[in-house]
Amino acid sequence: PTPHLNNHHTIFGEVKEGQEVVDSIAQGDKIESLNIIGEIEDFVAEMNDRIGSWNAILDRN
Repeated sequence: PTPHLNNHHTIFGEVKEGQEVVDSIAQGDKIESLNIIGEIEDFVAEMNDRIGSWNAILDRN
């Protein structure tokens, strides 16, 4: 539980391994890549219009 993050951040996912990587994240760090593992077809279909704009933002950074 992370009640101090409520209404301030969006948190999703689950750390299966590599907690040391999560612990090393600092304020100001940038996402350089993102891997989604598992069944994503429904998500992609639902978010298809937004995925292009998200990719454009990531490409600028």
